[in-house]
Amino acid sequence: NGITAMRVRNFTRDTTPPVLQSFDLNLSTNQLVLSFSETVMRTSLVVSKITISAGPSSSYFYTLSQDPGLASQPKYSPVVVVPLSTLDLNRIKQIVQLATS
Repeated sequence: NGITAMRVRNFTRDTTPPVLQSFDLNLSTNQLVLSFSETVMRTSLVVSKITISAGPSSSYFYTLSQDPGLASQPKYSPVVVVPLSTLDLNRIKQIVQLATS
C-alpha cells in the first residue's frame, strides 16, 4: 500500500494496573457487569476470586464459586460481563442482605 512501517524508538510499558470503577449486579439478567479504568484482558479475570459483600465491614458476603466462561466476549475491553452460574445466583439470593439496592 506504499506505507513503510517505522521502528519504535521509545517504548514505555504500562505499569498502572486497572481499577474497578463500577459494577452492576443484575439478578434478573443473571449478570455481573464490571467496568474498569482501562482496557483489561478478560482471560486475566479469575471469577472465583470475586466476592460480593453487603459492605466493607459486613459479615454478609459471597464468593463466586464457578468460572462460567467468558469466551464469547471481546478479549480486550474496559467492561467485562460475568454471567452468573445457577449455583452462584441461587446462593446470592439466599443471603437476603446481599444485592438489596
